[in-house]
Amino acid sequence: MSTAILHAIEVSFWAAAYTLLGALANGHTAMLYSMNAMTSYGHVNLYLAPRWEMMGSLEALNGWILFGLTTAFLFAIVQKAWSSHGGPNRAPERMLPLRSSNGESR
Repeated sequence: MSTAILHAIEVSFWAAAYTLLGALANGHTAMLYSMNAMTSYGHVNLYLAPRWEMMGSLEALNGWILFGLTTAFLFAIVQKAWSSHGGPNRAPERMLPLRSSNGESR
């Protein structure tokens, strides 16, 4: 949940920058454009003036980096939690050991 809040804060900062610089007309349009650019969704037909296009591209790049870092962070948390519980190779005590075709336990 906290990662979603961080993503929303970053989108809000970009939207505020677009509004304050006059790149987009109002806060609603700026938030919509910012969410679109950050997620690379591409469904909204909002465009920046040519002199602001690089800023939009930088936001999209920033979004890719942020989502990549979020994925790495969540993966690290899951990996740490998994290893503290014995990992994927730990069989529950109630399970029988595996037997090979010749009847020996593995």
